[in-house]
Amino acid sequence: MADIYGQYIEAGKPEQWRPIAAEKLPDGRWALKVDTELSLDSANIYISNIKVGSVDQTKTNVRYLKVLDNGTVVAMSNPTQFYKIADVDDNGPGNISYYGYVDVDGGFYILKEDRSVTPNTYRYFKGDSGYPANWAARAAKTYQYFYEVF
Repeated sequence: MADIYGQYIEAGKPEQWRPIAAEKLPDGRWALKVDTELSLDSANIYISNIKVGSVDQTKTNVRYLKVLDNGTVVAMSNPTQFYKIADVDDNGPGNISYYGYVDVDGGFYILKEDRSVTPNTYRYFKGDSGYPANWAARAAKTYQYFYEVF
């Protein structure tokens, strides 16, 4: 079981901090739910003081948060959880392959696999928008380790 809680505020009204309700999802994850009856523009909602923890103190996994379109804040242990494969280029020169992943908000990352070295290497390039242009220019991008990108 996780302890998840937080607050929301409408932009420009700091006196109106209100809690966000936590609910357990059918798949076992926990979500913070913004009251959808408030009709707040999601661009004007700030989420603060979010604590995501576990009663199992032996786990040190970093938790990532994603705000879904319906106002739900989902805690996840894998930052690539919401991305889906979009393109594959496994015929690159020098045993280089590229894999493009996108999410529903237009965010993306490109995984570069280099099989010309032993052991093989895997590096990442990430962006918030402009996937088609970045995919087209994938060979010219600077790729980094997973922990540097995510």
